[in-house]
Amino acid sequence: MRQQANFAQAAGDDSRVLDYLAALGHFEFGLDRRPINLGDDAAIKSVLAAWSAGREAEGWALYWNHLYGWLADLLATQEPVRKAALAMPFEALHRAPRQSVDALLDHCGLPADEATREALAGRLRRPSSHKQRIGNDAADEIRTLCGPTAARFGYPA
Repeated sequence: MRQQANFAQAAGDDSRVLDYLAALGHFEFGLDRRPINLGDDAAIKSVLAAWSAGREAEGWALYWNHLYGWLADLLATQEPVRKAALAMPFEALHRAPRQSVDALLDHCGLPADEATREALAGRLRRPSSHKQRIGNDAADEIRTLCGPTAARFGYPA
């Protein structure tokens, strides 16, 4: 939601921002935002309806659920994808940085000595700007909309 507000303001201040994002094929944020449709037209229609009505938190929760539900299904049904991909919650990077670095390097088959692993782990910390504040009602709605999918990635129910 913060990125959406930032890109929308930037595009309002400078029309070249829209052209730049379009040239990159980056439509997730800004005045020309377009959600990625992974085959569920009804889900995308709900996302767009929420955003159009100014219900940003609901729209983003529906969109997150659409994207990550698709990914969870793919990982559950496609063995080659499951072997090739490592889904790691963002919070895990900061809660257990060394274990996260080890898991990522090992999954990718990248050799790294202890000093390199420690140095990489030392760079992982929660950004101070990552403190989005939403009301309790929005948080409850997000949990309701995303809870079952989030649980598939290890988040508490």
